[in-house]
Amino acid sequence: MYRVEIRTRFGGSFISVHDPFFDGEKLVTAKVTQGINLVDSFVFEIIPDNRGYDIIEELRTEVRVSHVETGRIFDGRVIAIDNVMASNGSFYKKVTCEGALGLLNDSYNRQARRNITLQAHVEDTLARHNISMSGSPVLPWSYTRPFGMSHINDGERLEYVYRGVSTLDVIFDFVDQFGGEIRVNRGSSSWILDYREDPVIVANQTIELAKNLKSIKQTVDTSDFFTRLIPLGHVTNNSDGIAWRLRLSNSISDDFIDDPAAIAEFGVIEKEHIFDEATSVSRLRRAGDDYIRAHRNSRVQYQIDAVDLATLGIESHDIRLGRHYRVINRVMGIDEQLRVVKHSIDLIDPRKNKIFVGDIIRTLSQNVSRMRNVSRDIRELQNIVR
Repeated sequence: MYRVEIRTRFGGSFISVHDPFFDGEKLVTAKVTQGINLVDSFVFEIIPDNRGYDIIEELRTEVRVSHVETGRIFDGRVIAIDNVMASNGSFYKKVTCEGALGLLNDSYNRQARRNITLQAHVEDTLARHNISMSGSPVLPWSYTRPFGMSHINDGERLEYVYRGVSTLDVIFDFVDQFGGEIRVNRGSSSWILDYREDPVIVANQTIELAKNLKSIKQTVDTSDFFTRLIPLGHVTNNSDGIAWRLRLSNSISDDFIDDPAAIAEFGVIEKEHIFDEATSVSRLRRAGDDYIRAHRNSRVQYQIDAVDLATLGIESHDIRLGRHYRVINRVMGIDEQLRVVKHSIDLIDPRKNKIFVGDIIRTLSQNVSRMRNVSRDIRELQNIVR
């Protein structure tokens, strides 16, 4: 079903180290992990009998994984190799690979401040990366124009602060600020960074208890929850080795923005956040208000162990990253259209595939109430069973 190919130094011909046919090369284990706004990963184990065993090198070996029917699912490079001797005396290598997006960690943006559009910001960031990587055998990067970004006018000029961080961190910074998601495609002569709003694609296959849902774990993330925000703007002064930033007020009794409804329910939980682009108090307050609206909720994510019925020929559509599926578990009070935000694909045994769906955004009080109802329903069901 899957083919894994490698080549060294991003040139020459690929050789197969895992073949879908019975008499072809085989890896011992192999798992691809993909996620929305995450660097893809691929981890596999290879034994000395495999013809690719001796030619794999860190940072020099390119790896690609393809499904024989649906096409490429991973492009990347080897970043780590562990040489292992098992307790039974056998030898193998455990190889860890990162997806193409991770290549943007190879360059650092120099510190600068520019007043440009979002489009120009992305193009300039990738151009800086390409200049730094000139002479490298790795493909350069290009960019597809964002579309449908209702929350920002692409022609609007904003002030961006380039910090001494990797190019990938810069890319993730504007995704965190403006939303949307990034994907990587391989063009004929470059890697293509595609930046867009979250697409809504509803699939036909359902994930349902007593049908193809084997197990489910619900997680509510409150790690980033706060009820009072202390916003900090651009650096106004550097003295005594301290970067002093713009504040709403010089008084600690008036330098914050409250979420009154959240404080009434959970009390004061403070958080500080930096808005480098805020150069005035009014702009800082507006940025803080927007941040509170975007982050006043907690996120619910589900880890699902489900059987992809398409692999058994029962369903015509397989489970794919980024698509929405109806997930039904009436015992836990779940009947929602949930998006696959992360999944792991086991190339050797598809039954071990894992799916992460979410994020469902609810207020923390809604989550607390919901979990109380679920606990009550489970207790009632246990009493019926007894």
